[in-house]
Amino acid sequence: MRLQAIERGVLGFAREDDIPSERIPAAWFEFLRTGRGDEVQRVLEHNRHDVLSLITLAAVLLELAIPGSAPADAGSPHDVLELAEQRWQAGDRDAARTWLAACKPSRAHAKDGRREVRRARTTKRVFGPSHAEGVWRRAIELPGCGVEPYEELAKVLEHSTRDMEGARELVLTALARFGGVEAVAARLRHRLARLERRITSPRLPRLPRTDRV
Repeated sequence: MRLQAIERGVLGFAREDDIPSERIPAAWFEFLRTGRGDEVQRVLEHNRHDVLSLITLAAVLLELAIPGSAPADAGSPHDVLELAEQRWQAGDRDAARTWLAACKPSRAHAKDGRREVRRARTTKRVFGPSHAEGVWRRAIELPGCGVEPYEELAKVLEHSTRDMEGARELVLTALARFGGVEAVAARLRHRLARLERRITSPRLPRLPRTDRV
């Protein structure tokens, strides 16, 4: 990513009358040939902006990296999610939960199932499978989500809420949408067979334990 894109997206400012980077070598050689410094002044101003932006960006990143920090203006959902994952990998579980709680879906998330799938994965890792259920459900409604949300939701329904019929319906829907890929179809058929066994042969409740006489 270009530095100027980061300036606009993260630091919130745009340069005016900035000389493009690709023109800098030609401006320097022109100065060596002619001694005219008009373009060189623009090069120096360009470099000054580079240095100031990098210093400011380093300060922003340092603030975001402080364990447990989560400013009110947390930035884009993509950045916040990156920070939550980074803190989790670093072993700072509390900071990861704080950052993930601050991650709200953006317009981009509302149109791209892959972004929401990533948010669901991180939510599952940080908070547990049941907390990710709502995010998986949102992902299913978006284009590009793939089969993963169906499988993950089926797991939640089967193992957490014990809704075998609901899990079965999800797997059947996934088979209809993604069954053309053999590896995916085999995995879904295996889950479907297990669910149907559990539906037709539910486990008997455990009898209360009695002491032997």
